[in-house]
Amino acid sequence: MIKVQVFLFIIGLLVFLFGLLYGFAGGDLALLLAGFVAGPLLMGLSKVIQLLEEISHKLLRMPFTLDQVWQVIKNSPKYETESKSFEVYPNPRGNSQYQLAVFDDEYYIKARVFKKYIKPNENEIVFELPNQEPITLQKSYAYYPGVELFDFRGQVFVMLKKINVYPMIEGDTLKLEYFEEE
Repeated sequence: MIKVQVFLFIIGLLVFLFGLLYGFAGGDLALLLAGFVAGPLLMGLSKVIQLLEEISHKLLRMPFTLDQVWQVIKNSPKYETESKSFEVYPNPRGNSQYQLAVFDDEYYIKARVFKKYIKPNENEIVFELPNQEPITLQKSYAYYPGVELFDFRGQVFVMLKKINVYPMIEGDTLKLEYFEEE
């Protein structure tokens, strides 16, 4: 379906540009109006198709494609990340801004946040967070619903719930804390 979306968008853009160009150049009001209406309509239709695909994908609980995983990660908001319970490891730029991604109603963050407390071991990572029991998670090389730890383009993402951490968003700040036991 992506080909249809791209095709509609390109045709819409061409109709818009040619309608404007030839409408102004030839003084043809009908062509100008057609370019103004039909072009954006076709481009908008391509976006509607994209949104409908995302909705049907979510309702059918189909696995994400690599492009869809990338779109979720790329469009996830960045937060200044902090915690009272453990030290947040700085990102490659030296600050503590990290993206909080949401896949299938679960929160994921780069495992780098916990770099001081992890021990990688082949296809698993042991999380040894302060005041917590060690937790061993199996690493997957693709995202699928419910995966606890997955690698995407060299970055490892962890499901926060699986390491007993929950996110609290306050403005531009993401606070990571442990779940309280009742």
